[in-house]
Amino acid sequence: MQESTTREPVKLWFLATGAFIGLALAAVGLLDLTVRGDDLPSSAAARVNDVLIDGENYREALDRLQSDSRNPLDDADRRWVLDRLIDEELLVQHGLAMGMAHSEHNVRGALVRALISSATAEADASNPEEADLKKFYSDNIGQFTTVSALAIRAWTTPFKNIAEELAEDLEAGEAFVASPEFTPIAAIPSSLLPIAKLRDYLGPTLTARVQQQNEHEIAVYPATGTSYVVEVLQKEAPQAAPFRSVQNQVLIKYRQSLADQALRDYIAELRERASIVTRPL
Repeated sequence: MQESTTREPVKLWFLATGAFIGLALAAVGLLDLTVRGDDLPSSAAARVNDVLIDGENYREALDRLQSDSRNPLDDADRRWVLDRLIDEELLVQHGLAMGMAHSEHNVRGALVRALISSATAEADASNPEEADLKKFYSDNIGQFTTVSALAIRAWTTPFKNIAEELAEDLEAGEAFVASPEFTPIAAIPSSLLPIAKLRDYLGPTLTARVQQQNEHEIAVYPATGTSYVVEVLQKEAPQAAPFRSVQNQVLIKYRQSLADQALRDYIAELRERASIVTRPL
């Protein structure tokens, strides 16, 4: 059947977006649909060599195309979609036959990302009961405990080695000596500052890292073009945030915890099924 050309540019994304995901799934057997025979199962839309194109995937592809079209899909559109899925599967099979899943870094990366997404999908969509969230919050209270105020001294220098030398001198108890090689951030008051105010001087990223320092600790934070030396003079006692104020954060971390465990279990299962040989380290 002759394919329509008027919508061709709109539909080209099928191959561009689908091939890497299909390659990733096929490479590890997640499209474990190998069959032989002349009849297609009722759940399949097509067979390409020995691999079935799942009917559900075909219907989802039709739905995506319909969402981009003002007119109902006709037989030519449906045939176009099926042909593109067949083309994609042919590309996937050819890429696997060429060893691209092992030799091409972009393909390997797409494969790994697709598998991680597949392994953690259920955890990412979980909706736990509030009691489960509160237990997670209680068991991991340290993740929701913050310092509300800090007193610091800080210096900047373009040179990482100079920053490290300054930090060593301060840790050894030597008095600070002004030098053109580094600049004190003199605008920062030496009294306790709320974290929100400290962000005005250091920015959110550096402030978050400084919050992890112990009282009287000196640390070096290299950055592009500038290195920071920060001494924590005083640290207000950490306080746990009330559950209600961080409930969304608790949910995110809860899902991350489930996803991490799901991925660990998935990899452990793959390891059990695999034959792995390594050289002594």
